[in-house]
Amino acid sequence: MLLSIEKRFLFVHVPKTGGTSVAKALDPWVVHPPLTPWNKLLSRFRLQRDPAKVRLRVHGSLADAYAQLPQEFADSLFKFAFVRNPWDRLVSEYSFILARDNHPRHAEVKALPDFLAYLRYEKERARGRSQARMLAAPPGRPGIDFVGRFENLNADFAEACARIGLDASLPHLNKTKHRDYREFYDEAARAYVAEAWADEIEEFGYAF
Repeated sequence: MLLSIEKRFLFVHVPKTGGTSVAKALDPWVVHPPLTPWNKLLSRFRLQRDPAKVRLRVHGSLADAYAQLPQEFADSLFKFAFVRNPWDRLVSEYSFILARDNHPRHAEVKALPDFLAYLRYEKERARGRSQARMLAAPPGRPGIDFVGRFENLNADFAEACARIGLDASLPHLNKTKHRDYREFYDEAARAYVAEAWADEIEEFGYAF
């Protein structure tokens, strides 16, 4: 996640949704907390309450941010994120891992027999964590203010910047080349994603 005190925004970074490019564009305005062991420890146990020093997880959820930041301050932020078609996002993650020998999960994923096995592995690893759950607010707290789509990244990023009052351009980083995501799926794999990630498919209105 990225926090700006100056521009009063919180960006929730959902993996494989263009977030690396968004983070690069937003970097001049975001907080860079101290990297001291003491501050890392305070942030880890949610004891650091100074917004300028809180170390938020890169792929933390909106609920995580609410747990770490002072309530009045957090509630006042413009909170936004990007989401992606889950069938496409899973192919992107799979291809990204396989393309990088130094990825911490490269050997584990490469050893899987097929793409359906990867989907099952990813669902187990996620333990119910989905795009929808990452952006869900705790009861009684303000929800996400703007959800852009990877499929419309440039235009939606421009809209978010307009709402915040930023003049920022969007680079394109961490792009993994792969064939059309639909080519990775047989009927079993397609149906598995439809069931396993049903919450985000319904929440954001995606279809295969």
